Amino acid sequence: MIAITINFFWIEDFMNKKHILDIILFLVILFVLIAGSSYIIKPKDYDTYDLSVVKLKTKALEKEEENTIDVVFAGNSESCYTFSPLQLWGDYGITSYDTGSGAQRLCDTYSILIETFKRQSPKIVFLEMDSAFEEYPGVYKDDNEFDNTVEKIFPIFHYHSAYNGIQLPQFILKYTNNRQNETLYKGYQLRDTIDGFYDEPYVYGKDNNALNIEAEEYLAKIKGLCEENKCELILVSAPSAMSWNEEKYDAVNEWAKSNSVKYYDLNKDNEKVGIDWT
Repeated sequence: MIAITINFFWIEDFMNKKHILDIILFLVILFVLIAGSSYIIKPKDYDTYDLSVVKLKTKALEKEEENTIDVVFAGNSESCYTFSPLQLWGDYGITSYDTGSGAQRLCDTYSILIETFKRQSPKIVFLEMDSAFEEYPGVYKDDNEFDNTVEKIFPIFHYHSAYNGIQLPQFILKYTNNRQNETLYKGYQLRDTIDGFYDEPYVYGKDNNALNIEAEEYLAKIKGLCEENKCELILVSAPSAMSWNEEKYDAVNEWAKSNSVKYYDLNKDNEKVGIDWT
């Protein structure tokens, strides 16, 4: 009876040790997989907020012949739904590409422009300024140091949407969303729905109406990048009834004057733009 009891405890002790070893082995394998995946997906030249957007745009730009783009449009949805390179080519014979995307942050704009300048030599970059007021302006979370540390050690947790950057075959894309024709339209996202706006335009906007530190930091980086590549940076605000307002205009206008950058607010002179909001 005593021998059986001793053997039982020995077996139990062995199983516990084996269980611990299994856990340790699992953690080691998990660490290697996470570290390896992080190394594979982390961009070598820059930090981004939304890697999927950066990859989609840069992969699309790689399909363009080198040094064939004279003008680049950049920014958030106010850019990609506003500036049509095909119309610009048809009306004026100017080659351009729209690198804008929904809710694009300035850090991602900067990353896309780094890649753009590797193969293109545009004369002008038009930066749509609503992107400077996105609610998540920075690359990392300002209020969570623990998350930032983990994401810097294991970038895969920061670039969790990286799989979205995989380019699907064209025969699949044509059955998906409005990105299907982005390459055809040179980055422009065509929308053919029309809804009348009957309120007073240009008096709304998001709560954030001032340029924060991160926005000014990346504006300076974008300006410097353009100067390095002998390209003029021009700031622009697309006509927008609900996302723009006087306070945002003042903030951008002040930065533009302080940094000797041209700025055009297309909300300011609606007679020239010719939009009937209704």
